[in-house]
Amino acid sequence: MTSFDEVMTKEAGQRQAVMAAQRQLLESRYDLAPRLDPQAKMSRGTPLCIGATARLAGSVTFEQLATLAPSELRERGLFPYLRTVK
Repeated sequence: MTSFDEVMTKEAGQRQAVMAAQRQLLESRYDLAPRLDPQAKMSRGTPLCIGATARLAGSVTFEQLATLAPSELRERGLFPYLRTVK
């Protein structure tokens, strides 16, 4: 049986590697740079983010994606929010 302290020490030691792997996954899927609309604001003056955040595979544009059928998106693996199973 493993004690709580042993598990906590082991998990805490892996934190940096886990956080780095998650950050890399997020940056590969999404454009994390904030793009704010200079005119549109929420209540209390908070600016609104605009634009797409998904990174598309290859040289495909969002306009090209809009013209494709769902079955073609699946076949070509172009949907930007792919589910990864490990």
